[in-house]
Amino acid sequence: MTIRPAAALFSSLLALAGCTFDGTGFGENPGDSGGTTAASSTGAPTSSSTSEPTTDPSTTAMPTTNTTDPAVCGNNVTEDGEECDAGPDNSATNYCLPDCTFNVCGDGNVDMTDEGCDDGNNVGGDGCTADCKSENCGDAKLDAGEECDDGNIIDNDECTSLCKMAKCGDGYVQLNVEECDDGNADNTDACVEGCKNATCGDGFVGPGEACDDANMVNNDACPNSCAAPGCGDGIVNGMEECDDGNVVNEDGCLNNCSSAVCGDGVVQNGVEECDNGTENDDGKACTTKCKNAKCGDGLVLGGTEECDDANMVDTDACTNMCKSAKCGDGIKGPGEQCDDGNNVDTDACLPTCKTATCGDGKVQAGVEECDDANMVETDNCKAGCKKNTCGDGILNVGVEECDHAGRNDDDLANGACTTMCKRSAFLVFVSSQRYQPKSAALASITAADATCVNLASNPNGFNMKGTKWKAWLGDMSKNPTSMNNFFQSTKPYVLLSGGFTTTVANNWADLVDGSLIAPINITDLLGAPGGLQGNDCDDTKAVWTGVDFDMNTNKMITGMHCTNWSINTNMESGTAGAITKSDAGWTNGCPKTCNIQARLYCVEQP
Repeated sequence: MTIRPAAALFSSLLALAGCTFDGTGFGENPGDSGGTTAASSTGAPTSSSTSEPTTDPSTTAMPTTNTTDPAVCGNNVTEDGEECDAGPDNSATNYCLPDCTFNVCGDGNVDMTDEGCDDGNNVGGDGCTADCKSENCGDAKLDAGEECDDGNIIDNDECTSLCKMAKCGDGYVQLNVEECDDGNADNTDACVEGCKNATCGDGFVGPGEACDDANMVNNDACPNSCAAPGCGDGIVNGMEECDDGNVVNEDGCLNNCSSAVCGDGVVQNGVEECDNGTENDDGKACTTKCKNAKCGDGLVLGGTEECDDANMVDTDACTNMCKSAKCGDGIKGPGEQCDDGNNVDTDACLPTCKTATCGDGKVQAGVEECDDANMVETDNCKAGCKKNTCGDGILNVGVEECDHAGRNDDDLANGACTTMCKRSAFLVFVSSQRYQPKSAALASITAADATCVNLASNPNGFNMKGTKWKAWLGDMSKNPTSMNNFFQSTKPYVLLSGGFTTTVANNWADLVDGSLIAPINITDLLGAPGGLQGNDCDDTKAVWTGVDFDMNTNKMITGMHCTNWSINTNMESGTAGAITKSDAGWTNGCPKTCNIQARLYCVEQP
């Protein structure tokens, strides 16, 4: 039934009651007064006595209402001055007439939607009831105007209560034939063409549907769900790279239906360790491969790593902590001898990462007594980084006057150097070996001096280091008495052997006066020379000197010297003395040709 406006419905009810309404009040039934109205005498219904068919509001779509523009009947919009407007469906057989007024019972127009008849009045007994029902419908007889009559007033069989043949669109749901019937041709509501319930896939866009293309193709413009195609529907459409139908952003398909890739700003589970989008950088916390930056990946993380060589070699230029190898990091790197990670310069590894050694200038605790960064034996710190102490046999120049090691003794009879390393006498000895002029040991006075020093340092003899010695030699330029050559001591000159001393001369003057207190016959080995043969001037007893004693002047002068000790032939001779003599012969008693081997006298110097 079509719902009518309240005023029209009220008029219909009055007509059914046989009343009229003239605008001033309720009137009497014309039949009661014997009078008639124009409507009653002509059969033409008035607007005040019409009744309207009604429809089910749940199944009938009412036109919209517009109160702003001038009314236009037939535009499907109910505007000011119109009762209804069904657009092109306005007709004498529909609920809305062509003039946009309601088709009401008694107006003479049969509204096929809910009237069985309309004889233009609201009077029953004339074949059409006051509510426009056929008075013969339902008597099981087919009367004029009836399409059928099945003798009942059931609307859901083949013949409706209006004696109309049931059909789709009549507003009645025919059992076992129709699924629905809302009495309209609107295919966008719950009941569509053919009186079928609206379903996805019927080709009509019904309630709750965004589209309906009547096919089962899921990846076209309308998916099988009839929902608007879009990201998240599980179907790859249009510009989508993927669509997994979920809202998990960390899988292979992002929530914007883009395939997950490194650099999209979303960490893909099980694939990426990180993803900072456009901030991914091989010098930042998340690399361009979406890996967390870490030491050993070969990429230098700015502000954290100094280097990264992608290996686990801790001793190359880049450590396993991705720090540039440097002295003091505790790791022995390239060019380093050691690295103990500290700045202590008294342990085994210096702060320069050099292995502590004697002579590096750093005193290694528990190992060295001193370290003066040199190899000079005669200063405060000896070779071996031991302190130079009195009695060690090494002269501490400028501190000690002498140091005869274990032969230091405070008694001159037993030693020439006191236990405080103060000199009490100067030592002299004759070489245990013999030398030929021009040899390395006797090529010059300087070479001979060096030979005396070496002999005095022999561990098997004096074992004195740092002590100065001069060979008793003369040549064409100088002799022992020459100015600034030999030290001219006021203290005795002595021999040392067996823990006892033998005085050779009481002082320098006594040494050069042409005679000795005792002959110089003790060698650097602290004993008499071995292998002695023959007379006093035998080669085994001869001593090269180049120094003669002038009996006229009582002075030591230069003698023969084998041309400054550079000739070793028998064509020249050199002045020589004898170890057995204590008179002047000790220096000049045995001249020798330059081709023979003879000994040297050595005299200690301060």
